[in-house]
Amino acid sequence: MLSICIPIYNREMCDTVRQLAEQAAQAGMPCEIVCIDDCSDTCYREANRPLHGMCRYVELEQNIGRARIRNLFLQYARYDYLLFLDCDSLPPEGFLSRYAEVLRQKPRVVCGGRVYGPAWCAVGECMWLRATTGSTICGMYTAHVARAIRLRSVSSTPTSRL
Repeated sequence: MLSICIPIYNREMCDTVRQLAEQAAQAGMPCEIVCIDDCSDTCYREANRPLHGMCRYVELEQNIGRARIRNLFLQYARYDYLLFLDCDSLPPEGFLSRYAEVLRQKPRVVCGGRVYGPAWCAVGECMWLRATTGSTICGMYTAHVARAIRLRSVSSTPTSRL
């Protein structure tokens, strides 16, 4: 049902992947976690090698950048729905359960953007955005207000909290 895709660069991810795996089990949905390391420093790659036992973990020999690594997930993901999470974010408790509820309705697209509080940007509260048009699922955490606004503007249906 869901492939959770996490591009990694210079971040230790074992605890995050463990927590996501627990959330996926609680959500009761078929799920896989795919992590691709974009040529991080050696100390981070070594710290993340235990991920081989927890998820599909791939290390790249050369840094390919944010856009190309996201396209690369299509070669590794097994499920039809893809959820992209940045390596510096951890979804709140119950996040994957809410995704599972939405996926059971067989949407064509679910877009989510996280808008951070005043420490990161001018918007003072966090919000989740959701749209139900398109051909795949794409969830993203992002620190950019502009991305959240763009996601909201492409929605042909009212946005709501996910």
